[in-house]
Amino acid sequence: MNKDTLILFLKAHLKFNSNVIIYIFTNISMELIDFDPERVKIISIPYKDNQIMTNRVIFNFIIVKKFSSFNRLFLFDSDLIPLTQYENMFTNNFDIGLTYNARRNELKKYFVNAGFTIINYKNLKNIDRYNIKYLKAYEKTLLKEEEIMNKFKLKKPLSEWFGDQILYYFICKEVPTNNYKTFDFQDTHYKIRYYNDYLYNYGAFELKMQLLTPNKKFKISSYLKECKNFPVYFLHLKGERRKFAKEIAANLSLN
Repeated sequence: MNKDTLILFLKAHLKFNSNVIIYIFTNISMELIDFDPERVKIISIPYKDNQIMTNRVIFNFIIVKKFSSFNRLFLFDSDLIPLTQYENMFTNNFDIGLTYNARRNELKKYFVNAGFTIINYKNLKNIDRYNIKYLKAYEKTLLKEEEIMNKFKLKKPLSEWFGDQILYYFICKEVPTNNYKTFDFQDTHYKIRYYNDYLYNYGAFELKMQLLTPNKKFKISSYLKECKNFPVYFLHLKGERRKFAKEIAANLSLN
């Protein structure tokens, strides 16, 4: 967990959304004395091994159950940065919110872009059924581990892989191949709403290119303005793109 990115994450989510409470689950010792403890809560998990995907799946399964007393759960990676208010952006007429890319085959991206999940708790039975299917999807991936590792050219066992994107090949029956802002799919027991990841989970490709081939004319302020005009609602600062965290914070007037 990158500290600058985490600070950006916290400040942006808190500034744009007055009712959001953020829970951080981490195995890293940290103190965030500059944040209201009523709105930022750190839960220590003093445990670490190489079973990254197994831990993530179990964690997500438990968290979805534990937070059912809330109206809604945003299960976001700590490098998913909002550029605007979102707590009133999403309705409750669906059960699960995920992001997708219509050009995934061309760009060699996964079925669903992880790091962004919305859980609406209006119908708890629907959420429980989805959550069980999520856990069983991991069982299925392990049963087909060799086949999946060959298909996606993975160099580590699935249990040690960093994300849970592959699970959605066993969960999602229909993901659009056209560019929609949103697309609803009614499964047997729950409704999934797919959000276009260019808008809701954008990988900030331009920042990646700026790191690879720097352009002296590039300005983060202009870039953020273009994103907002598109509109991009969330930037996903994966990998080296986190180096822009301080600049983004300054240009969003978060410092």
